[in-house]
Amino acid sequence: MKKPDLPWSIEESAGQLHRATVNQEKAERELKLAYKDWAQAARAYDLALAKKIVELRNFGQAATLCRDLAKGDPEVADLRMIRDTKEGVKEAAEQACWRRNADRKDTQALAGWSERREFAEARGDVVQSFERPIGAAA
Repeated sequence: MKKPDLPWSIEESAGQLHRATVNQEKAERELKLAYKDWAQAARAYDLALAKKIVELRNFGQAATLCRDLAKGDPEVADLRMIRDTKEGVKEAAEQACWRRNADRKDTQALAGWSERREFAEARGDVVQSFERPIGAAA
């Protein structure tokens, strides 16, 4: 990652802050999609597992074994793997949101520091002119 040229001008600060906000919003959209995908996968797994348990029970299998046997069914096992994978994607997207949030806060801090430094160094070509106070001795 390229080291930023600091301090930033006011315009550069505004651009960096905008980029940080856009990155945060993108991460939040991706998190929302990851949660939706995970929920759909979890639903498909739960339905297939329940259906297989009922099927095994109807064939006279002992109720205490049905859940374990149903989990061993290839279709149910595949759905569980998909669900677990999507859960990992969801958790990674959650961490990305936290990282983007921290990046945005870092950008805000650097923008504030750049602004203070620019004003302290009079980079804005601030010309100060002072007049004699009223009533001052001539």
